[in-house]
Amino acid sequence: MRTGTMAAVVFVAALCILVPVPFHSHAAAAAVPVLDAEIAEGEYAHSASFSSGAFNLLWQVEGDLAFFAMVARTGGYLGVGFEPELMMKDADMVVGWVEANGSAFVHDSYSMDSFGPVFRDVDLGGTDDLLGFSGQMRDGVVTIEFCRPLSTDDAYDNDIPREGKTKVIWAVGSELDPASLPSNAGVGVIDMSSGGTESAWDASTFYVPGLALALGLALASVLLAHRSGRAHSFLGAASALSLLGTGLPALIFSPGTSALGPWGIIAPLALLLAAAAMGGLAWLGAWNRRWERAHLWMALAALACLALALLTALSI
Repeated sequence: MRTGTMAAVVFVAALCILVPVPFHSHAAAAAVPVLDAEIAEGEYAHSASFSSGAFNLLWQVEGDLAFFAMVARTGGYLGVGFEPELMMKDADMVVGWVEANGSAFVHDSYSMDSFGPVFRDVDLGGTDDLLGFSGQMRDGVVTIEFCRPLSTDDAYDNDIPREGKTKVIWAVGSELDPASLPSNAGVGVIDMSSGGTESAWDASTFYVPGLALALGLALASVLLAHRSGRAHSFLGAASALSLLGTGLPALIFSPGTSALGPWGIIAPLALLLAAAAMGGLAWLGAWNRRWERAHLWMALAALACLALALLTALSI
């Protein structure tokens, strides 16, 4: 079982696999957008619809300025982040919401870590570099518009390219408090000049079940050596069910082409390997010890797929 322990240690450094989030882009000729929370047809040059319309982002570059609009059906906040390092870490965020009295609040913000928290730039010693914003809620749909320079001198802002691709993250909250967990979120890659878009990955879905799988393998060498494998079996079963329960719905209901191309096969492959390793082969091993080795190697293969998916995703 030493092999299992070493693989688990390697995986803990990776921790999670990423799940594809599909979206579609549209482009049209446009004049300079007006920040009035009213989106006229063709007002923005480019737009992208994320997660089957759960979040819509529109954008246009004019000189040294970038105009954006966020649109989603919600009673809570909307957020978009530019150029995160991994998940939310170091993302240049803009978060906005509309109060019940119609007042709109939009903040230039920054995400400190992979899972937040998100702070206003001014609270971190930076500056609010939004040059203007507006927001409204109508018929359950929130619209937030804002304008900012492509480049600032603020340490808590990331440059937005005039041309070419930029990675974005987005979130829709069911509550007005931006510190609350989002009800929907995702990742995308947009082209600021052409309007082209690509699928990207969100690194949080398999975080906990993947860690449980790694711990199950690591503990196996200790627990089974003392003929106390219940904890190992529990962790293995829990991780397999979690992987299937969180991963399969994402794969079924979020189809799309992976930004990593052929690497997209890693996600379903890892799920199948994990299910086989934690389920069928473990059951067979109870009847015939020859299957125990197959159970181990299938689990190791699942971990390798999970870790490889993360490493390849870091190149986005």
